[in-house]
Amino acid sequence: MSDIDLQQLLVDARENNKKENITGQLLYKDQHFIQLLEGEEEIVERMFKKICKDPRHIKVKRISNMDVALRSHNNWSMGFKNLDKTNDQILEGFDPSKLSDGNLVYRLLRHFTQ
Repeated sequence: MSDIDLQQLLVDARENNKKENITGQLLYKDQHFIQLLEGEEEIVERMFKKICKDPRHIKVKRISNMDVALRSHNNWSMGFKNLDKTNDQILEGFDPSKLSDGNLVYRLLRHFTQ
């Protein structure tokens, strides 16, 4: 995915999220996305189903689903970090195609929120 494609995807996601009062974060690495969505449960679920049905997405996997009292990304309609453009040590040996550990995902999201 080109940088222009990523930027357009981000513009679209932010517009859609603002309409639905969704907040969150998107990480990108090696043609894979890790996404955190926050908001009312039924709206987040509807958004997730929409993502799953979108033909641009393959092998969509829910790694975690939990209720939280406060949003982690309250000021972001969609935060973004292109991990292909960072040499952060936390990514050493990281393979997004094999991701299934919710704790690792949470650590990555928290790390790149700061």
